[in-house]
Amino acid sequence: MIKKARALITEDEFKGYFEFIVEGSKVINLKDEVIMLFKKESSSLCNIQNLCDLDFKFVINSIMQGDFPTIELKLNFSKNHLNIESLSHLISINNNEDISQMESFLSKKDIKFCLYDNSKKVFLSFIISCDLYNEFKNELANFKN
Repeated sequence: MIKKARALITEDEFKGYFEFIVEGSKVINLKDEVIMLFKKESSSLCNIQNLCDLDFKFVINSIMQGDFPTIELKLNFSKNHLNIESLSHLISINNNEDISQMESFLSKKDIKFCLYDNSKKVFLSFIISCDLYNEFKNELANFKN
């Protein structure tokens, strides 16, 4: 289930995490909350009046970025089987801090996101209820075997 959230972070705080970065994603700890931030040049999600009308699917993939093992957390939004937007976050298997932060993020029942559309200057906060922790741990185990 997707629901719009009160502002989880101010727009100025958000921009501070992405200074000089046009597009990207980060997981942050802020005020005892773990939040995933996305910044996109242009986002179709910011045109949607009611996020609750969208279907979503999380996909966790093991991929290689050159010689570096990586896990991709991908969030696909659709309506009537038509893809609206995909948001993606990459986690390096070799970075223990990234892994620890992602475990903390995915251990929550309600996971929190913020999205900033750079072209429209639109800021959006939303919460998704799901359980991905075990799936993430299984993907990690694939790299250790």
